[in-house]
Formats: sequence, structure tokens, C-alpha cells
Amino acid sequence: VISGCRCLTSAASSESARGHLHDQTVVVNALRKDQVLRGVTVAHIDENGHGVVGIHVRKDKQSFEFAFARTLPGERLNLIVEHARHDKYKKKEPGKYRLLLEERGAASLDEVTPRCAHFSEKCGGCAFQHFRYEAQVQAKHSLLCQRMEEYRLDRGGPEVPLPEPSPSAFGFHGRTEFRFFLRDGIRMGLHPVGNPVPISISQCHLHPEASHRAFQAVLDSVRAEARATAFDERTGRGWLCSAIFKASPHAVVKVSADDVSKIPEMEVLVTLVTIPGAPQEVLVRVAESVMSRCKDVVGVTWSDEGGEPASRLAGWRSLGREPQKLLAGRGHLTQHVLGVSLEAAPEAFSRPNQLLADAVASKVVEFSKAGPEDIVWDTFCGQGSLSLPLLLARGCRQLVAFDRSEPAILSLRRNTALHNLEAKVQVVQEDLGSPAFLRALAARLPEPLERLPGRRREFHRKEDKEDSEDEDDDDVEDSGARHRGKGQLVAGSSLPASMPRPDVLLADPGRNGLPKAFRRYIFDLQVPRLVYIGSGKAFLRDITLLVRRGYELQEVASFDSHPHNARLEVVASLQWNGVPEELEWEERMQRNREREQEQNHLAE
Repeated sequence: VISGCRCLTSAASSESARGHLHDQTVVVNALRKDQVLRGVTVAHIDENGHGVVGIHVRKDKQSFEFAFARTLPGERLNLIVEHARHDKYKKKEPGKYRLLLEERGAASLDEVTPRCAHFSEKCGGCAFQHFRYEAQVQAKHSLLCQRMEEYRLDRGGPEVPLPEPSPSAFGFHGRTEFRFFLRDGIRMGLHPVGNPVPISISQCHLHPEASHRAFQAVLDSVRAEARATAFDERTGRGWLCSAIFKASPHAVVKVSADDVSKIPEMEVLVTLVTIPGAPQEVLVRVAESVMSRCKDVVGVTWSDEGGEPASRLAGWRSLGREPQKLLAGRGHLTQHVLGVSLEAAPEAFSRPNQLLADAVASKVVEFSKAGPEDIVWDTFCGQGSLSLPLLLARGCRQLVAFDRSEPAILSLRRNTALHNLEAKVQVVQEDLGSPAFLRALAARLPEPLERLPGRRREFHRKEDKEDSEDEDDDDVEDSGARHRGKGQLVAGSSLPASMPRPDVLLADPGRNGLPKAFRRYIFDLQVPRLVYIGSGKAFLRDITLLVRRGYELQEVASFDSHPHNARLEVVASLQWNGVPEELEWEERMQRNREREQEQNHLAE
């Protein structure tokens, strides 16, 4: 059982802090400083994996939610009000409160003993390893349904089935990264949340056993090399930053020791990350030692983080990474997705859960409903782990693949040649977040894009601004210049004279979701079928905006790609219906008033 921690969480009068009435909501007349609330039940989890309690304050006529780390649904907490600020000037604004976790009461029925010894150190790898896995899946499904309801995606939309669980709750991670640091010699570890000092890790149960053997081989090899030294960001000394372990399953599958789940044999590719100016001869010796110590390692590459050596001052940190160099072995992994053998570059994206890669790809093929005469666009294609199995399974007429990563594009070209698909695949290395490239792409379509009818009202512009607050700067500015090759100086220069319009569009963007420019491009493109793979609030934001602009949400499937964390990987199928949803401002405000009146009535 995890010992209680003193967790500080505040809830202000913002939209994110407001909650809804449910069975576990505690109703109080008012909240005052030093007031103690005993036996408050944790209702659900949030996106960070924290337990959430709901309190309805009659004085404010408002429900609030407070999150506490490492608390589980069903657990009872004793809370104390540390800060309470009420509206003194009668402006009818809700109060602002801060609650502290004073004491843990009755434990959750789903609490179990965590497997990892580092979980109690809060290494940052897991949010709730002490949560029974079957209950994790249920809690994450409830969170997804709740968020879809808040984004109004449940009205007339499809039902959300239970997530497909991971075949194993451990040993699933396809990519793990550990930081080098000095503490009684060179060590490897993780950064806890909010703590700049790493925690030394002896074993991480999230990555497979092959990655752990490679982890130990790297640590032993670095310690055996006298000239190897870890980089310290505070002083600027040293040059060895981190080690990345990417694992990919073989085609042969064995049964794990617990005889419950099937865990495949893995091959591992190791990447040593350094600052500029690291001695290559030392890295070569380390790489050869790693290859000799661990037979699971198929290759070792070197990633120079970028920046000039003169910039290695105290607090220096790189802004991007240079292409990786091969130190020993081969510089790629071999993946098997739906029986299709693919080459994966170390820089390219891979699915977070290698045990669910086939399930996700199979669902994408099913949702696409692609036929022999369809043209498929694969945006953010990577090495083609989704689109090439789709092309081989459905025999589509043509595939157009977009990505800005040069290593991923090179892997995609080799994969298309491996399966004799060069005649059907057209590859475009460009940045889909660049408005200049999107304008060039639109100019090459056989028909001009149709703008949505009607003048954009003020509240539409406000919604777009609010929905883009969590996007990276790369999504707004033209970031393709620093990702294109040296010969590509003009956006769209790699495009042919004409481009076919897509019948099916696959979108598998990063964690920040679709770039704003490309999202607006999809509004105007009006693709008959769209398959979106994403997670978190960025996924909900993009799907909501697509539905408002004329797409209809048809099907949703989710996968528990991140056991012991709150994140789900979701695959959504959308269809263009040509009817943009135009909600008047007064109607939306009326809905909010009716919801608040209903909550107040239930509380009374």
C-alpha cells in the first residue's frame, strides 16, 4: 500500500476546475479556511492519472473538482481547506479554494501492491501502478466517455466500446529513454515530475526484458570506458546525455512465464545521445562493447543533439537533433505489422505499445473502408506502418504519403521497394503545418477547394483561438524550413504538377494533434472518409472542430496503449456529410444555463 503524500491541488473559477454532480459528490453549504472534510470519496481519474473528488458548494451554486496524485477511485480521503476566497463584492463569481490531503482513509478495493520498487520514489514513469489493471481500463474508459460528453461528441454519435487492453501490463513499451548523470559514478535514470534531479533506475518493468538487458549492457559498457562522462546541464561539463532503447517484436511469439499473456521476442536498437563534440572513437568502443554484451541489440546509433560546441555553457540545451550516425551493427529495426515486414529508422515514430500494433493497424484498415479504386492520403506517415498494410490488404489505386522527417521518408521508400509498391506510392517530404506548402498543394488539385458558406462570426474566431492554446509554435508558424533537406528551399517544390484528391485520409499526428493550418485545410478538402488516430485533449479538440465544420463521427475504438497511465490511444472514423454545424451564440448560452440550473436543483 502506498503511503500518503501531502499533495497540493487548487481549483479556481475556471472551466477546467468545474465539475458535474455524481454519486460521489460531496455537497456543502460553504468552504472556509481550516475546514476539515472527512471521508470524501475519489470519484474518477483525470488526464494526469490523479484521483478526482467532487464538491458542490451551495453558496457558490457551483461544483468543483480537486485532483490529488496517487489516489484511486473508491478511496476515501480526509481533506482540509488551506485557502478559501469568496466573492466579497457580490459579483456572483464562484469562490476560489485550495485543499490539502490531510489523511488517507479507507483504501480503494482496486488497490494492489506495485511491482516496481521505484514507483514509491515517484520516478515519473507510471501514474498508478498500484491500480488493478482491469480497473484501470474501466476508469480510462469512463474518463474518455466523460470527456466526449463535455465536448458534446456524445450527441447522436457512436457508442464508445471498452478499450482493448494490452496483452501484457508490463514489457510493452516500444521506446524508453534514460538520462545519464553522475552520482557515485555514472548512473542512468528518469526525471521525476517537477524535479530536475534524476532518480537512479535499476530496472523498468514497462519495457521488455530485451530492453532491460540492453540497458544493463549500456550501463556496464559506459562505466568500463574511462573517458566516458555524463553531461551536466548546470555546469556544461561532460558530453553523454541519454540512451534510447527502441524494441520491435520478432515474428515468433513465446508464452510469458505467467502463462497469461503472450510477449514476443524483441530486438533492440540503442541510440546514444550526446552534445556536439563528443569523441567518436570512445562511442565506437562503447557500441562494440554493448553489442558483445547483449545479443538482443542489433545496432547502436549516435545522435548529436545539435547546436554549436561554443554554446555549451551552464544551462545549455539543444533545440533539435542532428541525423543519427551508425556506430555498430545495423541502423534500423525490423517491424512486423499485420504480417508486413517493415524497416523502421531510429528517428521515426513507432507505436508506444508494440503488443497492440497489429490491433491498431487492423482497426485503421477496417475504419478506412478503402476499395481498389480509392486514393489514400497518409499524412504524418512515418515509415508507413499504417498505410502500407492498408495498401496491401485493400489493393488501393494509389497512396500519397506525407511526412517532414527525412529518415522516416527514406525508410518508407525502402519499405515500398521491399514490397514492390513503387508504382502505387507517391512520397512527399514536406511540413503539413506550413501554410505555404498547403497553398501549393491546393493549387495542384484537379478542382479548387470549396470554402464553407457563410461569414465566420466572432465567436467562431474566439473558439479557434481557445482551441489552439495548447498547440506548439511549430503548428502555427512555418516550421518546415528547419526540417526540410538542404535542397528543398521552396515549400511545395517536391510536389508534382498535379495531385489527386483523396477518397480516404489517414491522420496520425503527434501528441499536440493536427497543426492549425492543416486542420483548416481538411475543413476545405471535404474528404469522404477520414481516419484519425490520436489521444488526449488534442484528439478531442480536433474531432470536435471537424464535426462542427461538416464531418460526422461514425465509429470510435480505443486501445490501452499506456498501461499504468491515464492515456488511451483512440481511432476515430469520420465521414463528410456536407452539413456544417452552425450553433448560434444564444443557443449555446441557453444550454449552459439549463445545465447549471439542473445541477443546482439536484444539489438542493
